[in-house]
Amino acid sequence: MKDSEVVELLRHYRHDSLNDLQLVNGYLQLGKLDKVEAKMKEMVEKAAEERKLDHLNLPKSMLWILQKNWFTNNLNLTYKIHVEYNVEASDTLLCDELETLFVLLEDSQKEYQEYHATINFYDIKSNSLQVIIQVSGDWHHVASLPSKIKQLPFIMSVEIVKNEIIIKWIV
Repeated sequence: MKDSEVVELLRHYRHDSLNDLQLVNGYLQLGKLDKVEAKMKEMVEKAAEERKLDHLNLPKSMLWILQKNWFTNNLNLTYKIHVEYNVEASDTLLCDELETLFVLLEDSQKEYQEYHATINFYDIKSNSLQVIIQVSGDWHHVASLPSKIKQLPFIMSVEIVKNEIIIKWIV
């Protein structure tokens, strides 16, 4: 990674952190301690989830997830780590699979629409990593989207519930 890319990442991270701190400060000035407590709890939970993501030891994938959230205007990307054991997953493979999937999803997104994605990571008995992604939004050609996604060789299953697409695979 180039120095300029690292600086850009730090800039986005600092911006998000300062926004959170400014909210806490504003709530304190207004005497809204319940809001302060809720925001602080949210910040601690976010940091704990980030630590879990880091402990997966998948630096390329971690960086991809953080960058995707910061550099994509119409996507709110969150992640949850449900891993208790060491997993052996290829970082390069996972990063490539995430990129491939999200490029395909972007082709079916409508302009000026907001999308929310949650990436869930689970450990499974074979020391592998199961990935379950849930993406909600208003899609172009939603009926044909599962068959397009299933054409990706790593995908195990795809289902649509209302406007939410649920995609599963194992790395």
